Amino acid sequence: MFDANDYIIEVNKLSEGSNAFEMKADKALFDNFQYPDISDAAADISIKVVKNDKLIELGFVFKGELKVVCSRCLNTLSIPVDKQTALYVKIDDVDKKSSTDGILEIDVDQWLLDENETKMDLSHYIYEELVTLIPIAPVHLHAEDCDKGMLEKLDAVNKTENKETDPRWDKLKELL
Repeated sequence: MFDANDYIIEVNKLSEGSNAFEMKADKALFDNFQYPDISDAAADISIKVVKNDKLIELGFVFKGELKVVCSRCLNTLSIPVDKQTALYVKIDDVDKKSSTDGILEIDVDQWLLDENETKMDLSHYIYEELVTLIPIAPVHLHAEDCDKGMLEKLDAVNKTENKETDPRWDKLKELL
């Protein structure tokens, strides 16, 4: 079950200098953001947080795997997770009109955190970083890993569909 508190860092409790956190991402995280393409997930996230007076640097290390459906054979496909990213959070005055939660995303890896904000929710950032690892059309690296029965059915369908062509296309092919 998803618990948003698992992804919150309390900024006011960070000590100056280096801090470390461990988090986990599972299917519940993706369900929370209504992303149905993940059938299962197990990723460990190590976060090194360095806090200075007006800047917080977060270094993320993602390790684990995501399970999705292969676009070719519809079987489960494991996508390895091995990624490092960084997020820079500047502490300053944030206009309340532009941000309801005290955080303003300046860029993909840069946030502006209101100086009066005590918490920082990393769930959406972690979700986005993991989703970017999923290809548009995920397929097994080798066709041998796909479901043989499904590949045979696809070949049979392709053979029957390729026999009938529109005569207008045949005329265009003659131009080549």
